[in-house]
Amino acid sequence: MKIGGNNMTASNAAALTGPQIREIIGCDAYVAGAPNRSMVGIRGTIAYETKSMIIIETKDGAVKQIPKEGARLDVWHADKKMRKDGARVIHGSNILKRPFERACGETA
Repeated sequence: MKIGGNNMTASNAAALTGPQIREIIGCDAYVAGAPNRSMVGIRGTIAYETKSMIIIETKDGAVKQIPKEGARLDVWHADKKMRKDGARVIHGSNILKRPFERACGETA
């Protein structure tokens, strides 16, 4: 899939290890909580992200935009089955940065 000029695949996803979240693009995600209750339950692959939004492509090809503020996501690598112990809980409010700012430790 091509969004924002980038090819998003599971191979793009870096390891979700350690205390710092670096790259979530390409990982599978489940929206476990959100201020807009209609977004709870959305499941798919994280295709893109901006400073304030996470873009998820669902299994049926729909593209959903999830505001990071107030969202709670269960995230895991696309090549692994979702297990309670394998998913990482991410609070969108904690990643209100552009992906490169998280990876490089920059602030805007």
